[in-house]
Amino acid sequence: MAQSSAVTGGTESSGTGSSDKTRKLLIILIIVIVVGGGIVVALFVFLGGDGDSAGAAEVRLEPISSATDPFAPPGQVGQDLSVTPVQTSAPTTVEGGKVGLYGGTMNSSQCDKNQLVTFLQQNPTQGAEWAKVLGRTAAEIPSYVEGLTPTVLRSDTAVTNHGFKNGQATPIQSVLQAGTAVLVDDKGVPVTKCYCGNPLQPPVYYPPTGATTTTYNPTTTTYNPTTTTYYNPTTTTYYYEPPTYYGPKWPEWKDTSITIIQINITVINVFVLTDPMTGQTFNRPRGTDGTFDTPTDAPPETPPTPTPSSNTPRPSSNTPTTTTFSPTTTTFSPTTTTFFEPCVDENNNIVPCP
Repeated sequence: MAQSSAVTGGTESSGTGSSDKTRKLLIILIIVIVVGGGIVVALFVFLGGDGDSAGAAEVRLEPISSATDPFAPPGQVGQDLSVTPVQTSAPTTVEGGKVGLYGGTMNSSQCDKNQLVTFLQQNPTQGAEWAKVLGRTAAEIPSYVEGLTPTVLRSDTAVTNHGFKNGQATPIQSVLQAGTAVLVDDKGVPVTKCYCGNPLQPPVYYPPTGATTTTYNPTTTTYNPTTTTYYNPTTTTYYYEPPTYYGPKWPEWKDTSITIIQINITVINVFVLTDPMTGQTFNRPRGTDGTFDTPTDAPPETPPTPTPSSNTPRPSSNTPTTTTFSPTTTTFSPTTTTFFEPCVDENNNIVPCP
């Protein structure tokens, strides 16, 4: 009986030990699977396992007469045009004052600046967000918009568009189709998409993937009594992958034909626009809406002659002056002068006068 109990006890003890080992092996196996799977996932994420979108930007295509999260009701502030685009063989950067960069119709405007101001003032939330995008305050909207110039894009143009969603402005990397009506500032940069009132900023650049390294060799320059040593700093610039374009594509769309507009180096007083229908150029003074357009071949206006003011200050004593005298004639009455002469005789001797 005692032996039987011993045998039974031994059997029970052996079974328990085997069960514990099995559980431990299962736990270890689960840990290995979980940890191993996590490593695989981590490597997949780190190496960009999806292959297509790692490091790439998404850029939305915006055809004419379309709007993404519009600030204003579409079509209320402006209307786009259907034009034949100016195309390039590669993305091109152009200053905002370049002749022919923008188009338009002479004596006409595709944007209603007054309507834009009215809408933003009547909708203060949109107004505040619109102004903030452009570095302004809501109170500055009327004066700021007054200085903008309505134009039309002549080429597909990259911008940072801003939609209005959940009460705030949301940036959208976009390419606007040629024919889109825009308001531009005094440096020639598009700041508003007129069809929907969305504020615009310059685009974010996404050059091809790669890296460039510039190394400066150590240089020592000695100027008596000063010695300056330049070490070898290294600058490495990393680039992102080309963007992924999405959205409706227009027939002329090409990802190689994109214009990037940069700030003009000087203030633009007169924009030289091109009529996309006729190809003719005309002048549009900054801040005007077509009322003061003139042909580019028109003779310059003669400036008005200034009218002297009664309050004009007198020149200082140090200022050179010119005095003109009228010619005059002085006439003296004829006179007779008698000189006293002594009397002489025949021998030339002085004698009393008779």
